[in-house]
Amino acid sequence: MGSVLGAFIIPVSSVNFLGENYFYWIFPVAISGLSGSLTDSLPGASIQAQFYCSICGKIREHKIHCNKTISIKKGFCWVNNDTVNFFLCR
Repeated sequence: MGSVLGAFIIPVSSVNFLGENYFYWIFPVAISGLSGSLTDSLPGASIQAQFYCSICGKIREHKIHCNKTISIKKGFCWVNNDTVNFFLCR
């Protein structure tokens, strides 16, 4: 829901600055923003590594937490946020 709202807030707020002639750009810009958000979020949620810290019970993105090496919960251990962004920006 946050992605949908964010995708619409940006073009709607820009209409005040650009004028009414740009009103017809709201939906194409919002759809582009939402598709970009989903394109980044889906690989991040499915293949990006998430690690579980048994000491504090938190899920983290890094292999070390609470000064210990923690176990992988899901995803591939070699895929981090930088890896996902690198392949999506190419």
